[in-house]
Amino acid sequence: MHHLGDLGVEEFSSLLLQTGNGNLAEQEGKVALTLVKALTKSLRCNVVHDLAKLAERIYPDLVNLNSKDIAWLKERTILSPKKETGYNINNTILDKLPTECVRYQSVDSVVEIKKTVLYSVEFLHSLNPPGIPPHNLFLKL
Repeated sequence: MHHLGDLGVEEFSSLLLQTGNGNLAEQEGKVALTLVKALTKSLRCNVVHDLAKLAERIYPDLVNLNSKDIAWLKERTILSPKKETGYNINNTILDKLPTECVRYQSVDSVVEIKKTVLYSVEFLHSLNPPGIPPHNLFLKL
């Protein structure tokens, strides 16, 4: 999401981090999030304690995705305060899709030897800077 100038984004980000760190009170398996600046309504969130339950709660019957309308998929999202957690969530959900998985790897060679840097290829593969896909990108139709 990109909300340039939206004052509620900072507040929402803070709430998302508090949720991810387990700092918000849980009541009957739910956490209430209230965004004072950005929204006038409360968001009710269900708490789940493992990734499989989360995927099933948000994307029920994912194996039959081809029979669903695209609007069904657009109405669902999982927000993650950390990029690594987001990758884990994506991979868990990707495993549930019945289509073949294709792996794409980033290029790890240079055209001009003079422009190389003194970092190991393994180290460069471990980096996940914002806006750049990971070294191993897994996709399914």
